[in-house]
Amino acid sequence: MYVEAGIMTITLTPETAARLRERAERDGQDVSTLAEALLADALADDADELTDAQIAEIRAGIRRGLDAAAEGRERSVAAYAAEVQERRAARNQEISGSV
Repeated sequence: MYVEAGIMTITLTPETAARLRERAERDGQDVSTLAEALLADALADDADELTDAQIAEIRAGIRRGLDAAAEGRERSVAAYAAEVQERRAARNQEISGSV
């Protein structure tokens, strides 16, 4: 590692360097700018004070939800709302028909 007046050189593995370049290209950013942003974010204080294990659990839950939705085991809020609205309409018709 080389450090001089706020400039630091960090050696990355070829795999990490490739991932950084791919992400920078995908996001339309300069590699150095992206690396600075990622490091700053990783070193920032966590306002929620979540542990790495808690963050991993949250991410795993999101992945499970996305997988369930992709497999049709879950439905969107809009689909649920439409179903509730249909049930209410059917119930209202039953009530008006029995009066």
